[in-house]
Amino acid sequence: MAVGSPSEAPACSALSQELRKLLEFCDAQWRNLEDRLDQAQEATLRAKVEELEQHWGVQAADIACLTEGSFAWKVKGRVQRVMLAPLAAQMRQKVLLLGNSFVEQKMSEEAATLVLDELLDRWELEVEPLLGLASQQDERLARRARRKVKLGAAAEAAKVDLKERPALWEPAQSAVEALDGPVRRLAEFVAEKLSAEATERLAAAVPSIIARAVCDWHWRGPLAELQQLEGWWESARASLQGHVELWHRLVEEEGLFLRRIDRGVDALRSARQLYVTYADFGTSAASGGPWPDQMMQLLAAAAKEMTSRLKPVRDSAAWRVVDAAKSIQKQLREQELQSIKPGPWQGVSREEGLQAFLKAFFEAAGVGSAPGGEACGAVEAAMVFMQRAGGLSTLLGDLQAACGGPKSSVGGVLEEILRASACLSEDLLEVLDEPSVDSLFQCARQWQSLGEAGQAERLEAALAADPSPKTDVSGRQLLVLLRGLHTFLTDSELRARLPQASADIAALTGGARTTLPSQCPDSESFALPPAGTEQTHSPRGPYATRRKARFEGEPSPSKSDLEPVAAAMDSEAFAPGPLVPALKLCALGNNDNNSSNSNNSRQWLEESTRPGTGRSLRPSTPSWLKPPWQRPDTPSACSWTRPDTPSTVCDDSEVASLPRYKFVDGQYVPLKSALASGGRTLPPLQVGSQGYPCAPLSARRSR
Repeated sequence: MAVGSPSEAPACSALSQELRKLLEFCDAQWRNLEDRLDQAQEATLRAKVEELEQHWGVQAADIACLTEGSFAWKVKGRVQRVMLAPLAAQMRQKVLLLGNSFVEQKMSEEAATLVLDELLDRWELEVEPLLGLASQQDERLARRARRKVKLGAAAEAAKVDLKERPALWEPAQSAVEALDGPVRRLAEFVAEKLSAEATERLAAAVPSIIARAVCDWHWRGPLAELQQLEGWWESARASLQGHVELWHRLVEEEGLFLRRIDRGVDALRSARQLYVTYADFGTSAASGGPWPDQMMQLLAAAAKEMTSRLKPVRDSAAWRVVDAAKSIQKQLREQELQSIKPGPWQGVSREEGLQAFLKAFFEAAGVGSAPGGEACGAVEAAMVFMQRAGGLSTLLGDLQAACGGPKSSVGGVLEEILRASACLSEDLLEVLDEPSVDSLFQCARQWQSLGEAGQAERLEAALAADPSPKTDVSGRQLLVLLRGLHTFLTDSELRARLPQASADIAALTGGARTTLPSQCPDSESFALPPAGTEQTHSPRGPYATRRKARFEGEPSPSKSDLEPVAAAMDSEAFAPGPLVPALKLCALGNNDNNSSNSNNSRQWLEESTRPGTGRSLRPSTPSWLKPPWQRPDTPSACSWTRPDTPSTVCDDSEVASLPRYKFVDGQYVPLKSALASGGRTLPPLQVGSQGYPCAPLSARRSR
């Protein structure tokens, strides 16, 4: 081997040059295929522009627009997905020697990049830098060997050359040989599948693929609307049939529109089946071909038929059925309310019952007023507390005996409260034996928990279902006391004030109100402990896109925060009389100020006792009945009779959504209704009828 004439360099350089030419050939063939498909797409769309405008609603501007999401952009994506994606998968399987298992095929079909681009990237990023570095080092080694030959050290130069040159070219040689097999297999695949004849054969199948893309583009909306209509009508019909009386009246009054919806849905399903039957082309290169004129005409007619049937059903008949169902629901609710006559229990007001209950309670407890004096300990407070608990037990026993004992429905509820009161009295006896603030605090919590086990609701249900009239004096007095007991069980603030309050009934009834469970905070006088709180590289060439089509519905509107069902009220209570002896840590103390809203509280209490004042007769649309699409603002022009008859039912939300202002010259101007002017209208113009000169139109234009 001559000094300075390497053997590895020519071999590696020759192999690298060969592989580089093969990669350039493959890249050129793939780009040629992409350009040819784009040309076929553009030629097909321009040739069929009149047909697309006439039958499919595609304008000439849509054909030239290639922005993301446009018609032409989606058609190009369909062509690439049908034509290029299978070739890319076959290329990956051929080049990388993948098996035929399902997993490997799935991985190859969903590959993010083209294998040709991967090989080009590896060549540019790995092989080319190694070849350049090896060439520089080889040239440096050759210059050093030539200098040694000139100095007469030819043997030493040959020895160094033989030792160092293979190590210089080894990394580049390994990288080139690693790509030798994949690149040659890629070239074989491209020569076979991307030849000129194969490219023209693929381009000839583009028209049918574009035709299928046009059909899918146009049918996408009607099919989604039909699916939405089917789901709504299936659920709404089943729910309506579950309300027997409502369904019978709906069939009797609006049976015509019910049958129209059924027939319309059946006809739409038939049109959808025509689409499935006729649109059997353009799904692959094998099923492609020229433009299917006959099938496109049939599909256009089916699409027109489907669109003409969808609008009357969705925008007219469906909403007519919804309005009729709401109107019937309103009538049924009014009849139900008229048939319900208030019984003797509903005729007793809360204020009257609370006054009678407090009077009987203080009489049973034997307390005229709370004891005065300085604070002296838990024993005195427990004794006062025990008097109140004993008075409650005595009153409950008398009420239970008057209601027929514990075996009656009302007596059973009173028995539960009586047992809880007896347990409280026993615990207070233990407090007297071993007085402490903690034990008294536990008793206060037991008192505060009276009525929290659902006794008030069961008492209400038992008395409301009692058929006995109780119109005599004793029966009404019993109902009045039970109404006061019900108020005592539902009002947590009243229970908090009662143990230490004096026998001033006016002060207690002035601040009494019914508190909802969700609005019952722990009383500050008991200082209850707070509850715990839970706290990819882009490819080089524009090869086939693989984005899967997705149809996502409109996001549901965000729900606003729930508003309280009752008006907010001031939590300040009326100041009681002299307190019980004060304890350490203020276990039973209550230092609230006088309320400035007593009149408002009393008015709210009186209004809450009126039957039926809080119930609205206007029915709201149930979720299972309301269609998921928006109601049209204007009547639809259809061929059916009576589909656009205005409904007499109108929701408050629908009225609120109507525009009341218009935007004029940068300002919001309120709209004037017909009633704003008192029903007056301007008199008609009398042109030429009273001697006024009337110039011709031509003369007016010339002025």
